[in-house]
Amino acid sequence: MNPSFKDRYSGPHPPPPPDGWCIIDGLPTELLSHIFKLGVELDTYDINPFALDDSTHIKLHQKSFQILVSHVSKLWREIAISLPTLWNDIAVDLDGNARSASHAKELAKIYFERAKEAPLDIAINLGSSSRPSGTMDRIHTYATEILRLAYRCHTRWRSFELTVPNFTFMAITLKLLDRIQAAPLLETLCLTNLSNNDYLERFEPRSFAKLRVLPFHGNTPRLEKTVLWGVHADWERSTPTLFRNLVELELAYHAHDVRPTYNQFVRLLTQSSNLRTLTLRESGPEGDIDDWTENVEEDSDPEEIDVQLPRVSLPSVKNLSLYFKRNEDYVQDLTDYLDLPSLTELTLDLVHQDDTEYFRKLATVQPNGKNILQGLNALALKDCYCTPEVIYSTLQHLENAVSLEFNFLYLHYLWMYFLIGEFEKYPSIQNPKIPCPKLETITVQGLLGPDVLAIAKGRKEAGLPLKKVLMEEQDALDEKDERELRTLVKLERFEGVEEDDDDGYLADIFQTIAVSESFLGR
Repeated sequence: MNPSFKDRYSGPHPPPPPDGWCIIDGLPTELLSHIFKLGVELDTYDINPFALDDSTHIKLHQKSFQILVSHVSKLWREIAISLPTLWNDIAVDLDGNARSASHAKELAKIYFERAKEAPLDIAINLGSSSRPSGTMDRIHTYATEILRLAYRCHTRWRSFELTVPNFTFMAITLKLLDRIQAAPLLETLCLTNLSNNDYLERFEPRSFAKLRVLPFHGNTPRLEKTVLWGVHADWERSTPTLFRNLVELELAYHAHDVRPTYNQFVRLLTQSSNLRTLTLRESGPEGDIDDWTENVEEDSDPEEIDVQLPRVSLPSVKNLSLYFKRNEDYVQDLTDYLDLPSLTELTLDLVHQDDTEYFRKLATVQPNGKNILQGLNALALKDCYCTPEVIYSTLQHLENAVSLEFNFLYLHYLWMYFLIGEFEKYPSIQNPKIPCPKLETITVQGLLGPDVLAIAKGRKEAGLPLKKVLMEEQDALDEKDERELRTLVKLERFEGVEEDDDDGYLADIFQTIAVSESFLGR
């Protein structure tokens, strides 16, 4: 049996050459520098050097590439330490015990020092797990020290990401960002508060509900990506400055009392002429459509008699993702007032009793003479429910779609039935035809091997063969089905993202079995 990586490399170091020189030292410094840079980029172990287990020693296989090469020889160490670009990616994971967090803090200090004047990519993760208050206090102390180190070099931030389990440390960070006058190199800002996902009526904790901050005083000329997850800003002051050059924006889990007004929301989106990707997760303008109209009336000319709620024109947006699990009227009204003539990719995760009306509205003709569905190249459905007739109608409108994604742990199997011409059980659908003539790629979760094989066969028999199928790794696929499937399409397996499931894992299993039996019993 071949020794494992750990067995071969975690033992004592071999003795140095007698004369202190080895052949590798003869390589030019420029070549070694280039090799080191490639090694960092291609680090196949993908290990965060700041994330340690409960051991008191750092194991070799837990070290990052730059730390490994700096321990090989004196020459390598000198070269590695002299390359700032090996140390400017500072990802600090404090989601553990106080001892590992303390060590992560010390490593962060080393990285900040060795990065010298290079642009910095900073990510600080305090985790989501609940820990004893004493442990959290110490972790907050370590995180504050790391934040102070980062603050000293804020003019070199290229990206700044912070993930916290509650708003306490986020408030400290926001106040610090409010003190910074400018971040001239900043391209990415991601602030994630994991505790606020369920507080959608009013913000908690109440002591921070009125906190309104304008990070960097809005002086971020290179900022292209912003994610605010359970974190609100001073929307009025932010709209003309902080959000003006965005390419990607995600607003998530904002309680109604800290959301922007409708007018602020419109300005926030429309001032970014290069906005390409917009993601809304339980967020948007405060109130409902009546509140939106009232807000527009308040800001209108008093002499204007009939005030109309303006549509939000977003001509540059190509990718829209909507995740709403509570108020179906809210997401319907919001979509009604989004004008998206260039939209090509749409992701929907809607957990409501019935989304039939919503999908009907997606098929409504827009000012450009088409509906949203007709312009799509890609549609991803995570969760939704609608009638068989509307499922069929939706698929028929996807005349330009080349890629579809379905999560059948939560979707009705009719989305697949209709893709392969299974219409006989639904006589209400008149003169049916197999939809999506340009479809090339399909991504599925929650389907077993025979089901996926049936899809590939059905599309081929209909003269509309697929080119590629992506199937979740944990979905069963035996060797026989896999061999046959690979003769029909290019098959790739992927690891699904874990999601919260209030109904439990067994419910998912039963749903998968039900889908499989429906296919096999047709």
